[in-house]
Amino acid sequence: MKIHAEIITSEARYIVVETGTSSGGKWGFPVKLSTVKLPVGVEYVHARQATAEVIESWKVDSRNQGPKSNYGRTLQALIQELPGHAFPKAA
Repeated sequence: MKIHAEIITSEARYIVVETGTSSGGKWGFPVKLSTVKLPVGVEYVHARQATAEVIESWKVDSRNQGPKSNYGRTLQALIQELPGHAFPKAA
């Protein structure tokens, strides 16, 4: 597990996390990139813990991690969207 980005507000903690997934033969090194919301003070252990709310999740191949790879573009998009999840604009 690897935390790529984090925003902590007074009510919640928002993180972009990378976790390993089981190999299905489709990709060389499959990982899951997820945006997760946690209550303040709770440590992230795994996505199935009761206090974790998975906002968004993508399975990607981590063999190529450059900025133009699928992994790099997905990670960059999740990090760019993180402030929108933490501080939603009023409609």
